[in-house]
Amino acid sequence: MSKHEFQQFLDNTPNPQSEKDFKDTQLKEWRDYLDSLYKSIVDEWMKDFIKKSEVTYRFREITIFEEFSGEYPSRELWLNIKNQTVQFIPIGTMLIGAKGRVDIQGKNGKTSFILVDRKLTGPNIQVNVFTSDKEREDFEKKQKSLKPEPILWTWKILNNKNGIRYIDLNEETFFDVLMSLING
Repeated sequence: MSKHEFQQFLDNTPNPQSEKDFKDTQLKEWRDYLDSLYKSIVDEWMKDFIKKSEVTYRFREITIFEEFSGEYPSRELWLNIKNQTVQFIPIGTMLIGAKGRVDIQGKNGKTSFILVDRKLTGPNIQVNVFTSDKEREDFEKKQKSLKPEPILWTWKILNNKNGIRYIDLNEETFFDVLMSLING
């Protein structure tokens, strides 16, 4: 290994403190997005039903384990609707193709909400194959010159029928999902 390669290694290897800061930042963002989802459900979409005691809810503390961060605390949301329970189970963050996922389980099945770029309507995973170092270097140089667009994270419904696609999560689509899980 040359001195130059060693310097590149040092330059490209995060120090433990910056890695810890990155993990902490990612987990804080994940918790904020999860809290925002729960707030939309409880304080907006289900508010009137909760007020009339037709629906009750509670949070259940859980522990999530992810390879990048280890264990961390989180919470599930449980909605009780006419003697049925619908669970919102956070799966984690830093997933391939998504910033986070929550599985929703009811007596008639399961679906998922995923946290993805607002522009996406389905998976968008790109793989680049290079036949030479020069080709790879040219690609990397071009990528560095591009100004990346900021990602606007939003919750979407993961629909696996006839191929994978993402459906915007809003009050109407939330109730569509909810009804499919409790009423078939």
